[in-house]
Amino acid sequence: MLSRYSNKRAPSNLTPTQRLGLREIRDFCRRGEIKISISDKGGEFVVISRELDMAISEHHLEDATVYCPSSPEEIRKQYLHLNKGAWKLRGQLD
Repeated sequence: MLSRYSNKRAPSNLTPTQRLGLREIRDFCRRGEIKISISDKGGEFVVISRELDMAISEHHLEDATVYCPSSPEEIRKQYLHLNKGAWKLRGQLD
């Protein structure tokens, strides 16, 4: 019974204008012109131009009080420190 319907495509609930808009958004994404994501603070849906996204990211990375160059050794050291803390926390939860 189900096999009879498995090959049938469900009818679209989008209007032709909405389908065209969706196709255009997909094209913009494919060409790398826009970025679609969820904001990390409020969880809102965000559509932003790639240029503006890069400018915002570069501006944040210029803040030397938060970001600085790192080395593979420093990354390894921090990884080991965080991993040790995670195992210690896990032991407290068991």
